[in-house]
Amino acid sequence: MLAAYAFTLFSSATLLFLVQPMIGKMILPLLGGTPAVWNTCMVFFQALLLAGYGYAHLSTTFLGVRKQALVHMGVMLLPILFFPIAINKTFLEGGEDNPISGLLLLLFTSVGIPFFVVSSSAPILQKWFSSTDHPAAKDPYFLYGASNLGSMLSLVGYPLFVEPYLLLADQKKYWAVGYGFLMILTALSGLLMYTCAPAEVSTSSNQESEDESEKESEDEAEKVSWGRRGWWILLGAVPSSLMLGATTYMTTDIAAIPLLWVLPLGLYLLSFIIVFSRVPEWVHSSMILATPMLALLLVFMMLSEIRPPKVYYTVAIHLACLFTVSMVCHGELARNRPSTKYLTEYFLWMSFGGVVGGLFNGLLAPIVFYGIVEYQLILMGTCFILPPLFISKPNKWNNLADLSLALLFIIGGAVLIYLRTKDNDIQYDILKSTNNWKWHASIVGIFLVYGVYYIFKERAQRLERALDVVLPLALAFLSFGLIWGLFSDTLWPRVKGLAGWIGLKPAQTLAILTYGVPTVLCYTFVERPFRFGLSVGAILLASGFNTLFDTTVSYQDRSFFGVLKVENDRFFRRLVHGTTLHGKQFLDPDGHGIPLTYYHETGPIGHVMAAYNVPDKDNKYPNCAFIGLGTGTMAAYANKGQHVTFYDIDPVVKRIAFDNDKYFTFVEDARTKGAKVDLILGDARLTMERQDLTEEEKYKIIVVDAFSSDAIPIHLITREALKMYLTKITPDGLICFHISNRYLDLKPVLANLARSENLKTLYFSDDDEAEAGKARSTWVVLANNQKALSRLLTKENLKPIQDEWDRPLKMLSGMSWEQSPGPGSFALMLLGALKNTDAPWEPVKTRDDVGVWSDDYSNLLSVFMW
Repeated sequence: MLAAYAFTLFSSATLLFLVQPMIGKMILPLLGGTPAVWNTCMVFFQALLLAGYGYAHLSTTFLGVRKQALVHMGVMLLPILFFPIAINKTFLEGGEDNPISGLLLLLFTSVGIPFFVVSSSAPILQKWFSSTDHPAAKDPYFLYGASNLGSMLSLVGYPLFVEPYLLLADQKKYWAVGYGFLMILTALSGLLMYTCAPAEVSTSSNQESEDESEKESEDEAEKVSWGRRGWWILLGAVPSSLMLGATTYMTTDIAAIPLLWVLPLGLYLLSFIIVFSRVPEWVHSSMILATPMLALLLVFMMLSEIRPPKVYYTVAIHLACLFTVSMVCHGELARNRPSTKYLTEYFLWMSFGGVVGGLFNGLLAPIVFYGIVEYQLILMGTCFILPPLFISKPNKWNNLADLSLALLFIIGGAVLIYLRTKDNDIQYDILKSTNNWKWHASIVGIFLVYGVYYIFKERAQRLERALDVVLPLALAFLSFGLIWGLFSDTLWPRVKGLAGWIGLKPAQTLAILTYGVPTVLCYTFVERPFRFGLSVGAILLASGFNTLFDTTVSYQDRSFFGVLKVENDRFFRRLVHGTTLHGKQFLDPDGHGIPLTYYHETGPIGHVMAAYNVPDKDNKYPNCAFIGLGTGTMAAYANKGQHVTFYDIDPVVKRIAFDNDKYFTFVEDARTKGAKVDLILGDARLTMERQDLTEEEKYKIIVVDAFSSDAIPIHLITREALKMYLTKITPDGLICFHISNRYLDLKPVLANLARSENLKTLYFSDDDEAEAGKARSTWVVLANNQKALSRLLTKENLKPIQDEWDRPLKMLSGMSWEQSPGPGSFALMLLGALKNTDAPWEPVKTRDDVGVWSDDYSNLLSVFMW
């Protein structure tokens, strides 16, 4: 019986996790990857999950398990009416401006009822099992581990075994078969519940024992208060939010590795499996001990930007912290589970907590925060809710030591700030003009208000609670002093001397002193979670002042797609998204018109533009389309009277590079030359597909530049997308794909697509970075016939080398000696100019194991560069 219930739970969770990526793959080509689409999908599935848990709770509570089992078997017949799972496109007609209502109808009619029914299986089956006569029926929560095992295996199995080998049509068919199998297993579980119900008649001694057991159970059940329910919600929300925050941070600021999100989610599910499997108590205690150290290590790494030399070590530390936090929070949930009478309600509130964490990261954080702040905030929140292991009894000597420590923090911070204020280089006007200090003051005010309430809410241990507030504030003051004071003329030479003595760079030594000292001090407060959490928050708060004088970041904003920064160095201004560079421009006005990074004139796309972006016999330049705005660098190739159109999905990119020339001038410079530059905001495939272009309006060149990050838009590189591009270009037009990626080799994908559509291809991987501002890049060009590509193989059609000689000389003219790039940089520029501009374009080789990618099929793992 136990095996039957476990396998049924395993099967339901597997189906639940398989249907979500499957339906996402189905709707992506129809609606694209806009925030409205993905937010709507996330809210829809989260709401249905809660609805399923709510149905399980209400039906078992008011009907009882026996009547509910009969009703549930009838409910399980409803999804059959929706098989096979299909998308009804008519719901999306006429909703181009606001597709949310149509999308919700589409999701509900396609997968809503099946998802709802399957999501209710976990609490229902555990409730059924608790009403049997099995010895483990009084505590059936361990079955939740089987459910999460199914979730974790389907999480790994979809990209490994399902997506590479099955078309969407096959996936839908097998999912329907799996659901039929689930119905049989569920019916078997219901039958076992009926046949293995506890006997109604017992001996008197057994009856007394059962009565006592029931009384104890009822006593325990009476303890389920709203405070306890809130605790379940909180313990469910923290690891859920931390998992999403860690995923976003790792894929943005550490390494843009595709499918990296599988690891955090897998560890998150693994923690459920372990804690509900009745592990020894020492496992939980060891996780509680490890969490503060790992959390502080992450805080130090994020604030100081000191990381291990290998990327996978850094990723491992983040994953280890996520795992220990999940183990602690889910372990506390498992320890705090109620009697089986409240089983379904328990899972309902726990699930609600997971939804709250997901919505906080997915919907609220991109609107409220400018950076990935939620990750640090949840780390801080974790410290607040850590269960204390060793609590020393309050005594006057401990209190005296804590008071002395707070006084030392304040004196140390005051001395450091005083030393800094003696210098004459402090830019007080920056402090006056920024609003950041107002936000910091507001946060301090909130802490103080709550701190006063925390101190006076009870009479007992009032001095200890006062120290819980005073010590973190004193630590914040010391941290601020370290951030400011170590830069003083008095201390900075000593910091550099210390760096030389210990063999580190001055910046590293400064970071260790600035953030390492406070984090070590913070760990001494770990016995009192409130003091510990507030101290972590104090360090994070103080670190915010360090950004007030950071002149390298000109602008920062966040959207659903991530955090974008405009950064300056000595010669360039660049646009970055975490570790991904989206383009840059010379700060010197004389260099504004030079396309840099992946779009350099001596690079692959420069060769294409030199050979094909030329006037026809009527002296008219061809129309061009650029998918991906970035800094607008491709506008540098626009000429007078030419019409170029950009497509981009991110409104923040539009504000930075298109709406004004405050940061990047490529678009405005093109307009000044007399070019017409347009931008169409939205998913490029959908917006381009809706365009009805005449023969004169069709593009000679389409540039697709959207494959550099971790989450590549696969729907832009499928057979259906390619067919659409072909309808938008002239007969001799080109489709140019920028596929530079550190982890994926997309060349065979395009080669297979070209072969399937009888197209010709060339590619050029340019590793040359000798010229100032140039970045290595790989481009693939597709055309209808070989003749259309012939110019790339003919040296005479490429841009004259003399232009490259003139470029560095023109840039340096008008510069003072202090502004010039220096002899080394000048030599690099001349060295690049000496290089032959004839590009080694080669045909792209096909690979049968990669397959032909379409809206029904893709295999990301086959193109990983392991």
